[in-house]
Amino acid sequence: MDNLKIDIKFTINLNDAFKRIPDLEAGEIAKVKVSDNLYLEVESFEKKGLLINNDFVQINDNSAKAARTVYHTTAGSIGRLKNLLGKTVVTLKAYGVFERNGKISKPIDAYGTYSAVVWNVTNKKAIKGKAAYNAYVRNTFTGKLNIGTDKVHMTLESFKYSCTTYCNAKGKTSSSWKH
Repeated sequence: MDNLKIDIKFTINLNDAFKRIPDLEAGEIAKVKVSDNLYLEVESFEKKGLLINNDFVQINDNSAKAARTVYHTTAGSIGRLKNLLGKTVVTLKAYGVFERNGKISKPIDAYGTYSAVVWNVTNKKAIKGKAAYNAYVRNTFTGKLNIGTDKVHMTLESFKYSCTTYCNAKGKTSSSWKH
């Protein structure tokens, strides 16, 4: 029964920490305390480029714009659960790849990666929204902290979180995490 209380308190604290993370634009980082020995760090990112003759060319905001150019943007967010020593316990990375032309954004890929110490984590699903001015992708992750062996174990902690990444037709990106 004590393990159940620990699981519920940890899950509540982690859910509360994710709720306190604001929607982040590319390059922004937020940190929130989860417990006395853990904190959540979330960072959003993007990489922009042009697709010219099927070759990806990285660009910056000052690059010249060619007529009838298709831009590619890879954007997403990284969630890290860290201990007080700064060591990462769980990392969740959500990615979205978009094609955009200034009028419409089309999600062409959605995927997630993860790493964990002791935790059993999976990228449960990755979905792509429809082409729109402000398109999105969503990646969902689950995790369990088990004790015991594969056949005989007990789950002490668990989580399920989704990251939604948006990219509009002009290339502005943002990401948000929900449970």
